[in-house]
Amino acid sequence: AHGLRRLFAQAGPRLVPVVSNPQMAFGGVLLERLCSALAEQGARTLVVDAAEAAPAADELAVMGLAECIEPLSPELSYLAARTLPLRYADTHGSTAPFLQAVLDAAPQADVVLVHAGASDLSRLFARQTLATQVRPLLLAADHPSSVTHAYAAMKLLALRSRLMVFQLLLGAAPGSPRAPRIAAQLARC
Repeated sequence: AHGLRRLFAQAGPRLVPVVSNPQMAFGGVLLERLCSALAEQGARTLVVDAAEAAPAADELAVMGLAECIEPLSPELSYLAARTLPLRYADTHGSTAPFLQAVLDAAPQADVVLVHAGASDLSRLFARQTLATQVRPLLLAADHPSSVTHAYAAMKLLALRSRLMVFQLLLGAAPGSPRAPRIAAQLARC
C-alpha cells in the first residue's frame, strides 16, 4: 500500500502503460486486482483497453471519447479502445495526441492505465511530454513463453521509446520456485 501511495503521489493524472501479454491466460485478472488495489487507495482509475483482444472502440468515439467511457464503479471506468489510437496518429507516426484526448475526456481520473501491446505503447509514449516518469508495467506469468513476451516488450519499448525503467506484475502461485528467478532475470536486463 505504501508503495502504491508513493508511486501515485503527484499532481494530475498518472499515466501507466500496461503491456498486454497474450501468453497469459489470466491477464485480465491481474488488471482487475491492480484496479482494486488502486481503488482501495482512493484512486479513480480509467482503464483504456487498446490491447489486441480488447473490444473494438465504440462508433461514437469519433464524436468524442467522453461519451464512450463506461463507469463501472465510482472508482473505476473503462474505455474500449482497440485501434482507436491510430485515429490520432500524427505525421511522425506518433499516437501521443490520443493520450491528451483521453485526459481531456476524463479529467476526474487520478490514474489512467493504458493497456496495449508494446508496439502500440511505443507509438503512444515515444514523444511523451504529459508525464515525466512513465514506467511501463510488464505483465507475466511464471511460464517461459509469457516471460519471453514480457522481455521482448521491454526491449522494444527501450529501443523505440527510450523507456528504461519498468515495473513487473508477475502472476504466480505463492510458492512458485520460478518466480524469484524470473524477477531476478528481468531485473538484470
